[in-house]
Amino acid sequence: DAVKDDGGVDIAASTDQLIESIRSKLRQSGLIDAGGANALVGPNQTLRLSVRSDGALQVEGDHPRAAEIEALLGSNPALTDQARTLVQAGGRTEIAIDLTSPREQANILELFGG
Repeated sequence: DAVKDDGGVDIAASTDQLIESIRSKLRQSGLIDAGGANALVGPNQTLRLSVRSDGALQVEGDHPRAAEIEALLGSNPALTDQARTLVQAGGRTEIAIDLTSPREQANILELFGG
């Protein structure tokens, strides 16, 4: 059964959609390739985003291209709205997405208590 918030939002499906939207935006910009290879992550490096309650997407840590990534993702109002809806549906003020992990959904849902 799908985990839903009080408003009927399917948290897992919304999470998957947000992650795909982020990856799509990064692919369109050439920062990752169509196969998912991540040109933004070198050895021993991660790409983790904080999603704030206002929908802002912020790169965590000291990633060398953080400002570029944040500007790219922040320039898309639909992506910001999607992120804000997910955070609010989970009843949180902030969530995190690890784009270097093959288990993004598990990583984000842990923050929802899933």
